[in-house]
Amino acid sequence: MVLLIDYIKGIPFIVNKIKLLFLISFLSLFYISRANVPTDFLPRIFQIGEYQVEYDVLVKNHDQELLEACDNDLKIAYGKLSSMFREMELYAENSSYDLKGVRLWLHIFWNQDGTIQYLAYHLRPNSKNIEIPAFEAFLLSFVENYQFPLLSEKSYTLYTSTSFPVYARRRKGRQ
Repeated sequence: MVLLIDYIKGIPFIVNKIKLLFLISFLSLFYISRANVPTDFLPRIFQIGEYQVEYDVLVKNHDQELLEACDNDLKIAYGKLSSMFREMELYAENSSYDLKGVRLWLHIFWNQDGTIQYLAYHLRPNSKNIEIPAFEAFLLSFVENYQFPLLSEKSYTLYTSTSFPVYARRRKGRQ
């Protein structure tokens, strides 16, 4: 009788252990499946935070920064990035899109040939109010028509901030 009572008292402990093991297994499978989410269906232009799991995978898959792709030459990297922002500003003017007063954080993901694979953005709090669909259409049009002037053996990325109008100007003899 004592053995039967001890056995019955131990059943809830065993059931709780089984439940815990099941929960850990389920969460592990869920995490593994989310960590391997393909980024193929990501739009080329999206707001940071919209596709967080896919964005995290994208960040993890791009381990080379722009500076590294420029052989750690800060002047070259800055010159190329400034040139891209000036090109974006000129593209906006030619498209009759007003970028003046737009301030944003950008996370740019380039392919090895300098084409922009993805552009994630977030408007800064001090940015002017803009229509998001029109802004995303402008950005998509820009990335489809622009090629960054840098070839690399690996894809590269940069998380940065910018404001329009762009005030950085080229000095004579600089890139």
